Amino acid sequence: MTKGQLTLEFLVITLLAVAYLTATLGLYKVIRQDLEKAVDKQVLNRVENWAVFVAGRPAGTQLKLPVKIYAGRWIGLDCGENIWLETPTTRRPLNVTGTCLTLNLTGDACLSITAVEGGLDFEEC
Repeated sequence: MTKGQLTLEFLVITLLAVAYLTATLGLYKVIRQDLEKAVDKQVLNRVENWAVFVAGRPAGTQLKLPVKIYAGRWIGLDCGENIWLETPTTRRPLNVTGTCLTLNLTGDACLSITAVEGGLDFEEC
């Protein structure tokens, strides 16, 4: 083989390796985003289920729900006319009414949900 052929083969192999790595990293990123969305939905479902459970109880009923969040992730309760529960990838209205604090939960946080007259009260505990 000539030096030119070896150089050409080396370039082709290098380009194939770069293309393979690029495709692999792209696929990893897509899978990771899908997993993050699935985790966020799972956590939101859990919080929403407990909120709806407490909403049907007498005033003063309180639950302390541990919310384990991966490093750098958070859950927010955006309180207004409607209560929205959100994570970085998912946002959904809670099917409850009432007053609450706007808070962000990070790390191994705890969410306290208390039934009050007319709805729910959310606090970080």
